[in-house]
Amino acid sequence: MPQGYDHKYTYSHAGYNLKITDMQAACALAQLDKLPTFIT
Repeated sequence: MPQGYDHKYTYSHAGYNLKITDMQAACALAQLDKLPTFIT
């Protein structure tokens, strides 16, 4: 690491990005409108 580098931005292990995309959000909203018909 360069001298003076801020170590709070280094990652010790891999993780997951679980944020949904705009397209996934749009599909989810469309499905939520149909939720009452899924339940009955």
